[in-house]
Amino acid sequence: MTTCDKTKQAIQTAGESSSNEHRHVRAMLPWIANDSATLEQRARATKHMERCEDCRTELVAQHQLRRTLLAQTPAVFVDPEEGLQRLLGRLAPPLQKQPMPIAPPKRKRNSLLVAMAAAIAVQALGFGVLSIQHLLDRVDGRVWLHSGVLRPRDRGNR
Repeated sequence: MTTCDKTKQAIQTAGESSSNEHRHVRAMLPWIANDSATLEQRARATKHMERCEDCRTELVAQHQLRRTLLAQTPAVFVDPEEGLQRLLGRLAPPLQKQPMPIAPPKRKRNSLLVAMAAAIAVQALGFGVLSIQHLLDRVDGRVWLHSGVLRPRDRGNR
């Protein structure tokens, strides 16, 4: 039985879920090695690693890997403002370099459409004049006959 197995049994007897705790701490080790874990995560991992040799060994390996990568990677300073300006320059070139937009050509009016609109307007005017004339004839008491003759309405028959 390994040290970690003994630790797992001891944790189980203490009422904690050892497999879940072990997996959780094991997943946090890269963040702890990179100094980006929270204080709560560090405290939880430290408590677990007091009993788990496998996690302590893994944390040492993670620290060595980080030191090796940092030693091989040259230090590069990235200016975020400069990067933003370069990105914005690629997305939208400066206005002075852009040609002025060309206005869309004016649409030609369709002569048929204009003629139809004029015909509708003339018809509407004609119907209006006829309606007014019809109302005036009824007020005067005259009736328009089919023969084109106006005669007074016979008020006694109706």
